[in-house]
Amino acid sequence: MHAVTLSLPPVEKALKVYESLLEIPNVERAVLTGEASERTLHLWYSQVSVASATRTAALKSFRLSPAVPNDTLPPTPLNSHVKYVSYSSDGQAAAHFVALDKPGSTRRYIEAWRAGVKHVVPVTHGTWHTDLTFGPPTWNASGDKLLYVAEDHDPNPDEYTYIPDFGESYRDARRPCIFCLDLTTRTVTRLVTGGKEKGMNFVQPQWVEDNGRAIKIVATGWTRLGNDAQLGVAYCTNRPSEVYLLSVEGEAVQVTRLSADGRSARTPHVSPSGQVIYLSNAEGGPHDSCAQLHSYDLKTGADRTLVPIQRDVRSDGFAGLYLHWLPEQPFTTVGGLEWLACPSVSRCRKVCLLISLSSGEVMDVRRFVDDTVARSGIESYDVLAASADGIVILSVSSPSTPWQIIQIDLAGTPPVERGVLTRGIEDAIGTGLAWQTWLIFLQANEALAGIDFAIKPMHALGPGQMILISPCPISELGGKQMPIILYPHGGPHGTDSTSFNAALATLALAGFLIVLPAYPGSTGFGQDYIESLLPPALGTAEVDGTLASLDALRQMGLPVSPERTLLVGSSHGGFIGAHAAGRYPGVFAGMVLINPTINYLPMIHSTDIPDVISSSSGVPYPYSDPPHSFTPEDYSTLYRCSPMASAHKARTPTLLLLGADDGRVSPEQGKMWYHALKKNGVEAELLIFPRNRHVLNGTVEAQLVSVQRTVEFCVSHVATPES
Repeated sequence: MHAVTLSLPPVEKALKVYESLLEIPNVERAVLTGEASERTLHLWYSQVSVASATRTAALKSFRLSPAVPNDTLPPTPLNSHVKYVSYSSDGQAAAHFVALDKPGSTRRYIEAWRAGVKHVVPVTHGTWHTDLTFGPPTWNASGDKLLYVAEDHDPNPDEYTYIPDFGESYRDARRPCIFCLDLTTRTVTRLVTGGKEKGMNFVQPQWVEDNGRAIKIVATGWTRLGNDAQLGVAYCTNRPSEVYLLSVEGEAVQVTRLSADGRSARTPHVSPSGQVIYLSNAEGGPHDSCAQLHSYDLKTGADRTLVPIQRDVRSDGFAGLYLHWLPEQPFTTVGGLEWLACPSVSRCRKVCLLISLSSGEVMDVRRFVDDTVARSGIESYDVLAASADGIVILSVSSPSTPWQIIQIDLAGTPPVERGVLTRGIEDAIGTGLAWQTWLIFLQANEALAGIDFAIKPMHALGPGQMILISPCPISELGGKQMPIILYPHGGPHGTDSTSFNAALATLALAGFLIVLPAYPGSTGFGQDYIESLLPPALGTAEVDGTLASLDALRQMGLPVSPERTLLVGSSHGGFIGAHAAGRYPGVFAGMVLINPTINYLPMIHSTDIPDVISSSSGVPYPYSDPPHSFTPEDYSTLYRCSPMASAHKARTPTLLLLGADDGRVSPEQGKMWYHALKKNGVEAELLIFPRNRHVLNGTVEAQLVSVQRTVEFCVSHVATPES
């Protein structure tokens, strides 16, 4: 193919490429339906239009039958009134959740089809909750009943009464309840109540049995604290929650707890053989940690740990389970044995794991992927869906390659990858585009091919690693005066991976070497590495661990100088940056802080995760008896952990990007740092994005402007990047 170019300066060209990368569709969900002879893969897309600053949704389907392999059906745009589409596993039943908004009210109903017959069933409850946090709708075996979660209908609505919500990203969730759609009677019934009067909400329902007269389901029960507080659930696996068996007959509900005390149990699924498979993490403590996988036998009552907590990285690379929820379709059968397919993290890679439900054996699916797809060997994977007869659908990407959808046939002899079904950058290029748009997409594809990436050790941190993303071959970096962006992740108990990220690719295309350090406390390196950030280490270990990546670069032979080194950090990554600015002035030429945590003292009263702020600082916050208030000593501890304690010494020019509706880290935190810098006479600029929360993706404008301003700020605060 002939090279294509646009006559633009490097930075403008990088930002133009970012606009095209932003328009690559996101795969929001995937479902397999039908048997092997008539199997269909359904992908739900969300796509941005930069020109109109809007998002649209579409459904794209692929026939995966042996007779017509990988036959792509035309994409179907989804009406904005259709909030969710659910298919039964045999593909014979479907339900559309429809909400028609009118001034002052919303009319909701379900359009359902079974055996060619359409049913329209009105509902009186509130908004539906359909993501993995609350549990996607699930059909019974006969395809005539559908379980789902929605906001309970309040017969006496009072807009002024306070009801705690589920925190950041889930402000509209206050009283989620389980409902059942019955196509035979064309009715919707609230199966299980919950909420303020009971102190518990049941979510994530899965069928166990339906004999027509009574039904049995398993579900997760989230418990409110003794002070009626509902802690935020986003990014947290340590919440008070248990797995229950619910037996429903008429209005009578028998509730039996299946999971053990002291574990944050959730996301139950019923295997083909009838075992209840679920995850659990330690209750309280770090907001994320290494998970256990359980198998509960409903006949004997035995709860078996299939995969225990992993303290460190095994010799085969397995570092434990790190995931919040199991996939919507996690089970497959190979050679008569049941396996669970799930995503996890192994050091700096996202991986797809196969776990035997009989022995607990763990395998990485990477071994079955063809080298034409997994060229570097360090790509990242996500599990989209699995079928009962050995098919697993994966998404694979890398810092230089947007997602590709592939299918693995585990039942083959040997197991084999069946090829790429679709690629993100191809799906972004539709028919009928103007030639200028074609040119930009083609240039984006060519530009990404020039990005190199690698995972390098940070020996000072034991198992710690860092990801490098470079605009030129990493093997040629030695001795080059490259401008460097240190980009610590948030959390603090999170991780970066080699998955594709459009913003990072754009920074690399603008000429920067991107460094993503897995500092102490990061997930994916074993539970011991997570606990290395327990009190009193917070505010020290992760800051010093982040700066250790600069020493690791020097050991590689790269010149590292303050005038060519910047830091970009979001959330706790911003906490690290602000700490470094106050404690190590002169290390960075500039910083971009995105919704940064600045001062724990006021934050503990405004965030949806006060327990995490408290316990990570060394201040007790027991769920069974949450504190009425904090002592002066507690407040002193919270302040000493915070970057604000050394704000008077900060001298680093800073750009702050804040979401106006952030429910986790109030925008007042970033404003506090802005005013501290101004008092110090330091260059500071602050942008606030309306209708955006903790992640700046609430509006297309925020996604576009935040990256544009980050690139422009970084370029303006270092010398011209070396070509």
